Amino acid sequence: MATRADGRGPGLVSDGTDKLFMVVGASVYRYAVSTGVTTLLASGFSFCPARTNAMYLSPTGDLMWGDDTSCGVQPGTGRIWRLVGAGL
Repeated sequence: MATRADGRGPGLVSDGTDKLFMVVGASVYRYAVSTGVTTLLASGFSFCPARTNAMYLSPTGDLMWGDDTSCGVQPGTGRIWRLVGAGL
């Protein structure tokens, strides 16, 4: 997944076949193109409304994303989350 020069990612990543993973509000969802079903994977995150947080799908199928409880105001408040491939 590509990110812009300013570090902002689209908050959307695909597995390349059927599934899209996206940030919506304070949650992470999976959308299956083949069935049209959207599934909540995780919620309760601190995504900055002015900056979409990057997402990454690893070659092993782990989904990772970042959030920041201070929205970039305070150093060291960013977090990285991971959902292991088996949970997807």
